[in-house]
Amino acid sequence: MDRNTRILAIQVIYNVLYNRKFDIEIDYHDIFQSIIENGQGVFLDEDDGKFGDVDLERLHVLLSNFMGNIDYIKRIISSNLVGWDVERLDILKLSIIYVSALERVLKDHKVNKLISEYIKISKYFFPVEKDTAFFNAILDKVLNTL
Repeated sequence: MDRNTRILAIQVIYNVLYNRKFDIEIDYHDIFQSIIENGQGVFLDEDDGKFGDVDLERLHVLLSNFMGNIDYIKRIISSNLVGWDVERLDILKLSIIYVSALERVLKDHKVNKLISEYIKISKYFFPVEKDTAFFNAILDKVLNTL
């Protein structure tokens, strides 16, 4: 899966998780459609303001598997957060971890490739070195558990 598709998946899952914090259940299709219609993507093409290439079929597979695997992945994440409650984790960080875990569940790529790719993506949002170290550690634990 390409980086633009991964980033859009992170955005959609972020919105799902954010709305759940307020007990609002919203369909990921609605969120995805809203992001597309309102041009809220973080990967807009600077020339024409449109989204870069996105593999919509792969995105749909990933997002449809999210709802069916959310509790399973949450348990895996929780078991690997030593001294932390998953509910205290920043929603954006959690979204990045969820998307990487979903790709692992779907057996799309090898663990090392996924870790490398999601660390690069995390740097768009969290450029601080300690965040990179956090993602490296948690992704290694979570993705190798799946």
